[in-house]
Amino acid sequence: MNEAPKRALVTGAAKGIGAAIARRCVETGHQVVAVDIDREGLSKLREELPGIETAVLDVRDLTAWERVVEGAETQGGPIDVLINNAGVCLPGPCDQVSAEDDRLTVEVNLIGVMNGVRTLLPRFLGRNRGHVINVASMGAFSPSPGLATYCATKHAVRAYTHSCSFDHRHT
Repeated sequence: MNEAPKRALVTGAAKGIGAAIARRCVETGHQVVAVDIDREGLSKLREELPGIETAVLDVRDLTAWERVVEGAETQGGPIDVLINNAGVCLPGPCDQVSAEDDRLTVEVNLIGVMNGVRTLLPRFLGRNRGHVINVASMGAFSPSPGLATYCATKHAVRAYTHSCSFDHRHT
């Protein structure tokens, strides 16, 4: 993102890597739309980075994605970069992690990424510009004990991202 300033939407931005990405974007002159399910964390980030926009978003909800993106673009103009960073990691041996925790991990880590791409890619293609960055972690490359579902989702995000890039290699 070393070109002209961009508007970046960062998921999972309330803390951790997402907050660090938002800070770095602001430091390098970009506008940020920070989204997360954590309303309190977003408020703290907005206090630290007063120029950013924030919105509460559950990345699992495609309808919410449409609403948040439409609102952000109406308020501040087109989003140029999607940084799909939101994720959960609920560790434990594969036979001891609950089905509910597995479902949450898959829905946030994989479906959330797909929802972001599904919402913003058509806008990017229609404008003939835009970038998608899907954060996948080393779990995309290396299985780890106690992280079966997490690694599976991150591997899936990597495969999904590569496949999407093949679909749109001409753009």
